[in-house]
Amino acid sequence: MFIEKPFFQKINQISDWILRLVIINTLVIITILPVITLFLGLSTGYNTLRDLWKKQEKGLFRTYFNHLKHRTFYKILLGILIGMIISIGYLNMTYYVDLIEDAPNLFYQAGYYITLFFVVMMLAVSLYLLPIAYFKPDLGMKASIKLSFYIAGKYILRTMFMLLTPAVLLLLLLTSFTSMIFVLFGVSGWLMVMAIITDRVVDDVKEMKFND
Repeated sequence: MFIEKPFFQKINQISDWILRLVIINTLVIITILPVITLFLGLSTGYNTLRDLWKKQEKGLFRTYFNHLKHRTFYKILLGILIGMIISIGYLNMTYYVDLIEDAPNLFYQAGYYITLFFVVMMLAVSLYLLPIAYFKPDLGMKASIKLSFYIAGKYILRTMFMLLTPAVLLLLLLTSFTSMIFVLFGVSGWLMVMAIITDRVVDDVKEMKFND
């Protein structure tokens, strides 16, 4: 009986984490339903999961809604701005694709790859804005984006790995079984992975003095 006790404790801990992931997944999905609140929801989920990971939460729901209420309008505007920039970059890429199909030349190809690089960098910036919104919650919009660029370049290998994680998330939609996993804790599971990946980044740069 005493030998089995640690085993059951571990099972309880795992079950507790699964339940938390399911709850946070549901809260995040509800938050991002209006679409324009995409960054707000992801940021709130990330902040909550990092607090749980660091054992700094004060109740799951209380922690989530405290993060949700902090600078809500600012996070919505930041998400809209990043979304518009990435969308414009993507449209520019499709424009170059049409030009290359009609009249392929080095100028159009160069424009395509430059735009592709820009879009990838903005995706990296958007991912790093999640930890920045956590450890620099009162930083201005311009300063947050500049700091994200800096971190993306400094931690380039980590950045490349981070950019692959959304693709893994989408792979869950390929089968009915993995789709159920996605529905239950796909988004929160991904945000948990993001919190773990960026853990060292947060610890390294949270003391930085950075102003607009």
